[in-house]
Amino acid sequence: VQRNLSPEGKAQAQAMGKAIKRLQIPIGDVYTSPYCRCVDTATNLFGKGEKSDALHFGIHTSKTEREENTQRLLEKLATPPRARMNTALVSHTSNLNSAVQIFPRPEGVAHVFKPEGRGTFSYVGMVLPETWINSKPLPSADQGGENKEGWLSSIKQWFSF
Repeated sequence: VQRNLSPEGKAQAQAMGKAIKRLQIPIGDVYTSPYCRCVDTATNLFGKGEKSDALHFGIHTSKTEREENTQRLLEKLATPPRARMNTALVSHTSNLNSAVQIFPRPEGVAHVFKPEGRGTFSYVGMVLPETWINSKPLPSADQGGENKEGWLSSIKQWFSF
């Protein structure tokens, strides 16, 4: 039985999506688990989402399927996005835990990975939903230089622009 995204979850995803647009973070491909909560999250957050078996909920699959999905998820994490874009993956806590031993909590948290080439990637960090929602736009170079607001000052190192 699938659980639907709650009204609070939809509102949170929409607010995060507005923040990502406000921060001018370019999002290219968006892949999502075929489960409705993930599809709803991707749609409310990014306005789109392509279903991917690599992000399928692993708990209700066989050991072989989980291992295959984990390998496909690792491949997605290592695949560079299109030039000056970022790829978003919307999945389940068990999938990320199986792939990289990170158990994403609280719900809605974003973990950022950077493809390094040759099938490898590195972990960059975590962004809480409220951090996105409470963020302010990045100042442009003609607005006085570098943003001094914590993680926002290094956002250009986290994402492709």
